[in-house]
Amino acid sequence: MDKTNFDIEKLWTNIPLHWSLVPLKYLCSQSALYGANIPADAYSENGVRFLRTSDIKEDGTLEPQGVYVSPELVDNYILNTHDLIISRSGTVGRAFVYSDKYEPCAYAGYLVRFIFNSRQSPKYYFYITKSLQFQLWLGTSAIEATIGNVNGEKYANIKLPNPPLSQQIAIANYLDHETVKIDKLISAKERLLDLLTEKRQSLITNVITCGLNPDVPMRDSGIEWIGNIPQHWEVEHLKYHIAKIEQGWSPQCDNFPADEDEWGVLKVGAVNAWEFNPDENKRLPTDLKPLTEYEIKPGDILIS
Repeated sequence: MDKTNFDIEKLWTNIPLHWSLVPLKYLCSQSALYGANIPADAYSENGVRFLRTSDIKEDGTLEPQGVYVSPELVDNYILNTHDLIISRSGTVGRAFVYSDKYEPCAYAGYLVRFIFNSRQSPKYYFYITKSLQFQLWLGTSAIEATIGNVNGEKYANIKLPNPPLSQQIAIANYLDHETVKIDKLISAKERLLDLLTEKRQSLITNVITCGLNPDVPMRDSGIEWIGNIPQHWEVEHLKYHIAKIEQGWSPQCDNFPADEDEWGVLKVGAVNAWEFNPDENKRLPTDLKPLTEYEIKPGDILIS
């Protein structure tokens, strides 16, 4: 038994006694079929949609916009209902189950196709690709090069839980229902966060341009984006109220943060989304003398 199968079997420790662990290839009538290698200059405005790894979204649906190729170029790569394709490079492990609700599609070479036998539910195995166990297996199997890579043979030989078909269908239907509810909650939460961000920005904008007294007489500032300001306020250039403007120093630094008793040079990521993170720095090498005129002092404003 190779290390990959040993590891994956250890991950599937809590499955019902009447379930078995079966290599993916034995659940399929055809497995690990690579897609077509079509150059970008062969894409066309119509024909058959040509699926690439970037066309598959995290939730297993397709991006609304895609590319097309002439049907004769992909005659042997047309997807059928219930076919499962999995990315083997880039977005490794991202999966998609084709159905007739989509337009005719073929698939590219960095995708691997699995055609299940009639005793299996492809949607159940799609959800397996979203499990923690599968993701952990991917982490140990990906070949780290320019992009991660898990070849078709590795996918074909991974051992997966194989419950009876009726249970596969019930599990897939349950997850369809529950994940939709969770997605709606996430969407509502994201909308609430967006509204709170807008409210925060509106509050700040209103107070810094109008002050705290809502009854103070107002006048036009003469600047469109500022609008009205209190009548007794002035509009002046920022440079007249700043002692010094500096662009910082960019020495060749070490690739790790400085300790408390060492000098570090802040990275751009130190200032992000209203937050200051002093840990976003690189240590100044010991053979370089710090330029103390660039030391950050209380009251200084940093803008990325």
